Amino acid sequence: MILCFCLILLSFLVILSSVIYYRRQILQSTQLIENYENEHFDKHYVMITSDSKSLFWQNVYHGARSRAAEYNAYLELLGTNLDVEYDETELLKIAIESQVDGIVVEASDDEQMVALIDKATGTGIPVVTVLDDSRNSTRQSFVGISSYNAGHEYGSQICEILEKDAAEKDRYQVIVLMGEENYDASQNLVYSGIQESVEEEYKGKASVEIKTSLISQKSAFAAEEVVRDIFLSEEQSPDIVVCLDEMYTTCAYQAAIDYNKVGKINILGYYQSDVILGGIAGNVVYSTLTVDAGRMGENCIDALWEYNKTGYVSDYIAVETVLINADNIADYIGGEERETAPSQSDDTK
Repeated sequence: MILCFCLILLSFLVILSSVIYYRRQILQSTQLIENYENEHFDKHYVMITSDSKSLFWQNVYHGARSRAAEYNAYLELLGTNLDVEYDETELLKIAIESQVDGIVVEASDDEQMVALIDKATGTGIPVVTVLDDSRNSTRQSFVGISSYNAGHEYGSQICEILEKDAAEKDRYQVIVLMGEENYDASQNLVYSGIQESVEEEYKGKASVEIKTSLISQKSAFAAEEVVRDIFLSEEQSPDIVVCLDEMYTTCAYQAAIDYNKVGKINILGYYQSDVILGGIAGNVVYSTLTVDAGRMGENCIDALWEYNKTGYVSDYIAVETVLINADNIADYIGGEERETAPSQSDDTK
C-alpha cells in the first residue's frame, strides 16, 4: 500500500510539473509572437471616432485597416473591447501618451480637442481629421466631404419634394437634425448650403421655414426622444426632416412607421444601411446622401503615410458623395455597391 501511495504521489508530481512547464512554454511563445508582431509592422496608427460601433465608422475603419496593411502598418480602432468607455478627448490623451506613429480622429473645434491635436503634432505625431474637421488646430490634413456641396444637394432634394407636393400650402417647415457635440462649422456649412439652394431653386408661392434641432450623440435614446417629439408635435409637425447622421436617419425611419407619418413627413437621410435602403425601397425615406466610407478610410492612411515619408500632405482631401433615391435604389439593394460592416471576427487590438 505504501508503494502504491508513493507511485501515485510521484505520478501526480510529474503531471503537475509537466503542466507548469508547458504553461510556461505557452506563455513564452505568446510573448514571442506579440513581440514579433510589434516588430513586424513599420508603423502603428490609431483611429478615434465618436461611435466605433456604427456601420459607417466600421466601414471607414475596414477600408483604412486594409490600406494600412498595404504599407505594412497596423491600425488600431482605439477604444474598442474596453471595460470602460472613454470619450474622444480621453482616447486622444491615451494615443499621445502611447507615442503612436499617427492619429486619425473624428474631430471638432472644441478647445480641448484643438489643444490635444496641437499637443500631438507638437510631439511629432501627425494627425489627420476625418469627416469632421478641427480647422483651428495644427492637424496635417482633413479627409471629408464638402459640407457646402452636401447642403446644396439636400436643398435640391427639398425643392424637388416641394415641387411635387400638390397640397399647395402657404408655409412649409423643414427641420435639420444636427449633432450637439459636433455642432461646428461643417454642420453650419451644410445648413447654409440648404438655405441658399432652397432660395435659389424653389420658385413656389409658399414660404419655407428651415430650422435646426440639436441631438446629443452620446446616446441613441436621446436621438429617439428628439425624433419622437418632432413626429408627434401637432403644432409644429415638419413637412421634411433632414438627417445629418446615420443614427438620426434610422430613428426617423422608425418613427415614421410607428406614428403613422409615412407619406406625411419626408425624410432625407445620411449614409446607407440595410434599414435606410429598405426605407427608400418602401417609400418611407425619400432619399439619402451617402459616401464611400471605405475610400474615406483609405485616404486617411494615405495621408498619414505620405506625411511620414515626405513631411508634406494636402491640407484637404475630398471624398465624393452619392445620392440614393427611388431612381437608383435597385443598384444598391443586393448589389455589389452596397457596403457591409466588417466581420466581428476582425481583430482589434
